[in-house]
Amino acid sequence: MAYDLDFERPLADIDKKLAGLLQKRGDKQKPEERRQIEELERQLEEKTRAIYDGLTPWQKVQVARH
Repeated sequence: MAYDLDFERPLADIDKKLAGLLQKRGDKQKPEERRQIEELERQLEEKTRAIYDGLTPWQKVQVARH
Protein backbone atom coordinates (compact mmCIF):
# COMPACT_ATOMS: atom_id res chain seq x y z
CA MET A 1 0.00 0.00 0.00
CA ALA A 2 1.33 3.44 -0.87
CA TYR A 3 1.33 6.03 1.88
CA ASP A 4 1.93 9.43 0.35
CA LEU A 5 0.41 11.82 2.86
CA ASP A 6 2.39 13.20 5.83
CA PHE A 7 0.01 11.89 8.47
CA GLU A 8 0.33 8.38 6.99
CA ARG A 9 4.09 8.09 7.64
CA PRO A 10 3.70 6.00 10.82
CA LEU A 11 1.63 3.54 8.78
CA ALA A 12 4.31 3.39 6.11
CA ASP A 13 6.97 2.60 8.72
CA ILE A 14 4.96 -0.29 10.16
CA ASP A 15 4.09 -1.55 6.68
CA LYS A 16 7.77 -1.52 5.69
CA LYS A 17 8.74 -3.61 8.73
CA LEU A 18 5.88 -6.00 8.03
CA ALA A 19 6.88 -6.39 4.38
CA GLY A 20 10.42 -7.25 5.45
CA LEU A 21 9.22 -10.02 7.72
CA LEU A 22 6.78 -11.35 5.13
CA GLN A 23 9.61 -11.90 2.66
CA LYS A 24 10.24 -15.17 4.47
CA ARG A 25 7.31 -17.41 3.68
CA GLY A 26 5.78 -20.53 5.11
CA ASP A 27 7.85 -22.82 7.26
CA LYS A 28 10.92 -20.64 6.87
CA GLN A 29 9.45 -18.29 9.46
CA LYS A 30 10.40 -18.85 13.05
CA PRO A 31 7.73 -18.68 15.77
CA GLU A 32 9.25 -15.39 16.95
CA GLU A 33 8.89 -13.93 13.45
CA ARG A 34 5.26 -15.06 13.29
CA ARG A 35 4.58 -13.30 16.58
CA GLN A 36 6.28 -10.15 15.26
CA ILE A 37 4.13 -10.28 12.13
CA GLU A 38 0.95 -10.65 14.18
CA GLU A 39 2.00 -7.77 16.43
CA LEU A 40 2.84 -5.50 13.48
CA GLU A 41 -0.48 -6.34 11.81
CA ARG A 42 -2.28 -5.44 15.04
CA GLN A 43 -0.31 -2.19 15.35
CA LEU A 44 -1.04 -1.30 11.73
CA GLU A 45 -4.75 -1.86 12.21
CA GLU A 46 -4.90 0.14 15.44
CA LYS A 47 -2.76 2.99 14.10
CA THR A 48 -4.78 3.15 10.88
CA ARG A 49 -8.02 3.36 12.82
CA ALA A 50 -6.62 6.02 15.16
CA ILE A 51 -5.25 8.17 12.33
CA TYR A 52 -8.31 8.03 10.11
CA ASP A 53 -10.77 8.51 12.98
CA GLY A 54 -9.06 11.78 13.87
CA LEU A 55 -8.62 13.37 10.46
CA THR A 56 -9.09 17.09 10.12
CA PRO A 57 -11.43 18.36 7.38
CA TRP A 58 -8.41 19.21 5.22
CA GLN A 59 -6.89 15.76 5.70
CA LYS A 60 -10.22 14.24 4.60
CA VAL A 61 -10.00 16.28 1.41
CA GLN A 62 -6.43 15.05 0.87
CA VAL A 63 -7.52 11.43 1.30
CA ALA A 64 -10.45 11.93 -1.07
CA ARG A 65 -8.15 13.40 -3.70
CA HIS A 66 -5.57 10.70 -3.18
